[in-house]
Amino acid sequence: MAALQQHSKGKVAITGSSGILGQRLYTALQADGWEVVGLGLAEGVSQGGPGRDGASETRNEFVDVACNLSMACPDLSGFTHVVHLAGVGSPDASFEQVLRGNVVATQHVLEAAKRAGTVRRVVLASTNHVQHGTSMGRHGPGSLDPQRLFGRRLSPEEEFEPDSFYAASKVHVEALGKLYGKTWRCFDVVALRIGWCLYDDPTELSGTEFESYLRAMWLSRRDWVGFATAAMTAPIDATYHGYIVAHAVSNNPTGIFDIEESTRLLGYTPQDSSGSFAWPRAPVRLP
Repeated sequence: MAALQQHSKGKVAITGSSGILGQRLYTALQADGWEVVGLGLAEGVSQGGPGRDGASETRNEFVDVACNLSMACPDLSGFTHVVHLAGVGSPDASFEQVLRGNVVATQHVLEAAKRAGTVRRVVLASTNHVQHGTSMGRHGPGSLDPQRLFGRRLSPEEEFEPDSFYAASKVHVEALGKLYGKTWRCFDVVALRIGWCLYDDPTELSGTEFESYLRAMWLSRRDWVGFATAAMTAPIDATYHGYIVAHAVSNNPTGIFDIEESTRLLGYTPQDSSGSFAWPRAPVRLP
């Protein structure tokens, strides 16, 4: 009976579980009563920070099943939810890298979830970069020129403007999610266009070419867990036919995304803001 209560919320597979996003979500969901299984490569050092013992680095402590998703996805029978975070995450990645690591791997995960027959919802990690071409600064995908937006904020419904091969691969990831979720109705799919969730204190990049971008795109680790959990559990209105896209960024005063629609869809309001930190100079704000 105790075990049943412990895992009463469902069984979730998290791909890329040893990364920054995966590690935080793994521990949060486990503490919240989910049965969590981490999938990932069984090599290298995690980007997620301290391990379970408080050490400065983790070595795959959150990988329960070792696999290379670009080759195949393990059997997902018995899982109720899948959060697909694994992939190539750099805007500098080559086309060949993102083709295998993002597009092919995502299709393998979605097909495995379809074959399982038990999965009710899949959450896909997309990226803010799928629309960032509209606002990209002269330093490339990690920079921002808000004046290019002429005072408006971007909604998820606006057209794609990828800024890199990486971003283009995530456009394909979203399309695959729509195919499996809306067209084929295999399960519900939520694609999260995730901001920059790396620094607990975003002012670490103050004065660099990345500052304006980080101020706008920052996603606190607390808000990441909030958005991801909401994406797993929020009811999806029938008018969306099993597929929605939402922005996942903190409530940043210089943000370029309109997060009101995402908040309405997911029922989660971000708690943190890049504006809460002591930046050395004033930001460029949108209306």
